[in-house]
Amino acid sequence: MKILVTGANGFIGPKIVHALRAEDRDVRALVRRPERAGALAAWGVELVAGDVTDAASMSAAAEGCTHVVHLVAIIQGRPEEFQRVMIDGTRNVIAAAKSAGVERFVLMSALGTTEETKDVVPYYNAKWTEEQDVIASEDLVAIRLVVSATHTGNMLGVPATGRPVQWDAVDIYRVTDDGKISEQWAFEDLAAILSQVGAVSLPWAG
Repeated sequence: MKILVTGANGFIGPKIVHALRAEDRDVRALVRRPERAGALAAWGVELVAGDVTDAASMSAAAEGCTHVVHLVAIIQGRPEEFQRVMIDGTRNVIAAAKSAGVERFVLMSALGTTEETKDVVPYYNAKWTEEQDVIASEDLVAIRLVVSATHTGNMLGVPATGRPVQWDAVDIYRVTDDGKISEQWAFEDLAAILSQVGAVSLPWAG
């Protein structure tokens, strides 16, 4: 098993990677600047330089991997930036995963992402489109996890100030296909959950 993690040195990524390495799992991290990923390297992670917006580098990163945990996202920017980074970037990740014969694909989505909210802000539109693209990719066994980060009651990606904020609480939810919240975990549990991404015992794993 070799697990490719995109967004490995972002907001959630380091905790996921650390948990995976704590279980001695083989991890490859896609990073734009390997020289800035010293902590990941120190944990024994294989670093590959690339970007989800670069299809060629994405294909190279996925080669030889059996699992993908896709975490890349932005929470502010122009609509075209959400299209380029999140929507087109995720399509590159999906294509690379399919080409590499990946067995399982985990997409980190966001609480509140529904057909009804997809036109509220570009972030939700991008997350909704990502989900639909993964669903449409029948060759992938996909797991959808969603994250809600709150700061005085605001949803991740929709801070009241319109500027980045210091999130003071993070809850992790799993949402069923009909949009209902079925479980809730603390932030620290997310790494442990995703570190088991290859375990067939997961009740929602295909």
